[in-house]
Amino acid sequence: MTVSVVLEAELAQVLAAQPVPQRYLVALSGGVDSTALLHALVGILPAGASVIALHGNHQISSESASWAKHCKAQCKSLGVEFVCADLVLAKQGNLEAAAREARYEFFTLNMRAGDLLLLGHHAQDQVETAFLRLFQGRGLISMRQQGALGRGQFLRPLLNLSRTDLVAYAQANNLTWIEDPSNGDIGFDRNFLRHQVVPMLQKRWPGMTQALIRVTAQSNAQQSLLQHLVEEFTDEVPLSKLPDDLSSQQLWLRTYLAVRGHFELSDRALSEWLRQAQSAEQSELALDESGLLRSWRGGLYYIKRHQAVAFAGATLLLGESVSGGFGRLELVPCDSNAGDAFAYCGPVEIVCRGGLDDNVSLSRSFGSASLKTLFQQGNIPPWRRDDYPLIMRNGELLAVPGIASSVQAEKVSGDAHSRVWCRGILHNSSIN
Repeated sequence: MTVSVVLEAELAQVLAAQPVPQRYLVALSGGVDSTALLHALVGILPAGASVIALHGNHQISSESASWAKHCKAQCKSLGVEFVCADLVLAKQGNLEAAAREARYEFFTLNMRAGDLLLLGHHAQDQVETAFLRLFQGRGLISMRQQGALGRGQFLRPLLNLSRTDLVAYAQANNLTWIEDPSNGDIGFDRNFLRHQVVPMLQKRWPGMTQALIRVTAQSNAQQSLLQHLVEEFTDEVPLSKLPDDLSSQQLWLRTYLAVRGHFELSDRALSEWLRQAQSAEQSELALDESGLLRSWRGGLYYIKRHQAVAFAGATLLLGESVSGGFGRLELVPCDSNAGDAFAYCGPVEIVCRGGLDDNVSLSRSFGSASLKTLFQQGNIPPWRRDDYPLIMRNGELLAVPGIASSVQAEKVSGDAHSRVWCRGILHNSSIN
């Protein structure tokens, strides 16, 4: 087969395994990889398919404006919509990481539900990434071939092809592409690997690339199996469910977090959190803007951050429910023997502890117990207590759902048998 047929056949085969997207987006840098990908994609798609090229201008090189013009002209010749944006990079920290973060934020902002973003990474990129992650202490993990990004999905369809294959395709189709001079700067970690380390290793072991890809493929298969087993765990897991040895705990925890979309944690960070979880009353690990990992009283808690909306309170009748940061609270009939049952005499008030005095009026059946004591008895983590719903009537606490109620005095009264008993049931609690 010719080089054009090989690339287009590989691309068609990978795309055939995916649901047909609403739009095909291509991350177009102007380099040979993304140039070949865009050209091949247009060549295999049916007429009328929506293709959009996304070009992020990092504004690092003096040539960046001309590169954007080159990509725009290329898209015009192919009949492809072109979207370009000037990216704002973080001024502090690693420049490579900042450029990548800004680029993917740009991609995310332009993705709709049903979109598929195609990335031009190839086999050599896969090898470099595996080495980088290994040296950074993140394990022998290769780039994911596909996954969620923003409201859509991303796909790397060229991972089985080499850069030589892509260059040959571009030359066979008389394509022009950009050679970024910074790609030769070995001050950048990836360039150092690409130009210094990998060629030396390949000279010694010519089959190294394919061998490493096989190893990472096996590692990915094992990871997929582990992920399948870990997916059954909820956002709250007893620490006793984790493996016994530290290395296995780290692997379990890394997989548990990957299932929830967190991939960038170092072994050191995971190890330190596990140490604190075993030795301290509480521990916390900030994952990113969207998640936290906490431990408390021998339990692991994964918390998805969200914009907190203060609960304004509500009045609830038997059979009704109300939603808030605590999830959904439903008032249901129950047996009088339930630990948090109370006598229903009409509408009750639902409030949260936040903003209330900790010495809010407690009935005699609670004794001298404070809300703090009740929460401790109910094993409610400290960070959930301010948003925990309380059931009250006329300013008096009737029940703390799932924990306790002011029921004892009412049970011994003469008309207890004629009362309607109820309790508050919490559903899908997501208090954080």
